[in-house]
Amino acid sequence: MSGTQKIHDLVQEGRATPEQGALLIEFRRELESSRERQIQKSSPLIGALLAIGAFLLVLVGIRSNNASA
Repeated sequence: MSGTQKIHDLVQEGRATPEQGALLIEFRRELESSRERQIQKSSPLIGALLAIGAFLLVLVGIRSNNASA
């Protein structure tokens, strides 16, 4: 059952007012958009960290090859 459906059920059962239900739905939408923005912001950082890590692994591999030669 989706979160929005649960909110509708709460209103139908009288456990929340329609105004509270509307606020909950609005907060839920804002939370979803905030999560999406956060994922989009963190993606470039993760990519940069992976690139740096790969570069360091290549350098360590080159140094170990030169040391054994």
